Amino acid sequence: MLVAAGLVCQALGARRGVILWSHGRTASDALAGTLKASANFSYCNGLREGFGNKHDSSLISKQALDACRDRNQMLTHVMPVFLDKPGNALTTPKAFFRAARDRGFKVVVAVWRENVLARQVSSFELMVAHGRVSSRDAGAREHFCGGTLIRQIEDLTRAYRAGVAAARDAGLVVVERTFDEVVSDLCGTVAAVTDELEDAYRGRPCRPFESPHVLTSQRHKDLAGRTTPEAAACAARELRPSAYAWMLDLGRRHPPPRNASRSI
Repeated sequence: MLVAAGLVCQALGARRGVILWSHGRTASDALAGTLKASANFSYCNGLREGFGNKHDSSLISKQALDACRDRNQMLTHVMPVFLDKPGNALTTPKAFFRAARDRGFKVVVAVWRENVLARQVSSFELMVAHGRVSSRDAGAREHFCGGTLIRQIEDLTRAYRAGVAAARDAGLVVVERTFDEVVSDLCGTVAAVTDELEDAYRGRPCRPFESPHVLTSQRHKDLAGRTTPEAAACAARELRPSAYAWMLDLGRRHPPPRNASRSI
């Protein structure tokens, strides 16, 4: 039945849905907002992160994807962590992307931020701005002084790559970009997506969306200024002897060409 449903969607020209696959703080807000405005999409469940852990919204299931399709809400941002939510019926990238394919989704925009430490710091700043830590010092200590940064980098890398591989295996079109490529050419990224859709969505004027989240990142400051001196010292002790030492320079978006890990 699912195969038949997928064939019907294709026959009707209905496979026009787009899934943004990325961790948070990867220019996902700007990218999704620009896609929504430029190609006249509607968000699944009415929210960019329609299956997000932070929202009172549907669990991830075939029925929930059916509902999005039936409402013509064919744009959503799914972070890898969303699949871990208790109560989900779809709990793996393989199951999720196959179900999405059979319900009219066609393109997966996969965005990777190579400097994972910078992503973690940006996420921390957002938590501070939204009052989700008891104090700046305590929150920084918890997030950067536990000796788990290398594990976090490698876990985030594996989760992202697993999703990209599953999307390709499902036969979805994967448009893969780095964070740097998105922020330096937002409209070009959107055009690469709409070029994979039906003719009606190609060549539309780009309407860039500016995320309010950029206001929470103090990019002019170094690691100590964006977290705390203690947290910066913890991160340096853990990462400096590793292949990820280059990430301590938060302004660096790519690793040096040699003797460093790209984390992906």
